[in-house]
Amino acid sequence: MLADVYPNPSGSTFRVYLALADQLPISLQLFSIDGKKLLEKRISQTKGIVPIDATPYKAGVYLLQVKQGTFNKTIKLVKQ
Repeated sequence: MLADVYPNPSGSTFRVYLALADQLPISLQLFSIDGKKLLEKRISQTKGIVPIDATPYKAGVYLLQVKQGTFNKTIKLVKQ
C-alpha cells in the first residue's frame, strides 16, 4: 500500500500518488497545522494521482490524512 505526495514542498499543486490494495473509497482530508479542516475529498479510485490545489492556502505546514478502511496515513505538506 502506498500513499505519497510529490512535489513537497510545493507552491501550487500537490499530487497525491495512490496505490492501495483494497477497493474501498478513500478519504483525503487536509488540515492546517492547528487542526482546522480545510478540504475533504472522497474518491473511489485506489490507484493513480489525485491533485490537490494549494493555491488558496498561505505558505506553511499542512497535514494530509489519507484513510481507507484500516489504512490511515498522515503526510506533512509544505506550501511555499
